[in-house]
Amino acid sequence: MPNPIPATYTVQIGPTYAVDTAAELTAWATVQGLSVSKLTREATEAGLALLRAKFIAEHGPIPAKVLADATAEVKARGDRQAARKRRNSGQTATD
Repeated sequence: MPNPIPATYTVQIGPTYAVDTAAELTAWATVQGLSVSKLTREATEAGLALLRAKFIAEHGPIPAKVLADATAEVKARGDRQAARKRRNSGQTATD
């Protein structure tokens, strides 16, 4: 069945965690009735918001070219991952 909604979360960056951290994230997701992916995204976004000022203070703002290059790289990777998922599920590029 075609899916008219474009994928929002297409880029997997592949962090690994210590067992205790992974277990706590999994447990919190279970308690809240969320997927581990959703809870981990929320935790990452909240953590980045808390750390951003520290990163800027210690390293300066992200240079525009570095951010643009990173954005292009992760978008391309996300597009490849989404296309692979569509291919593996039998969807077409227009689905």
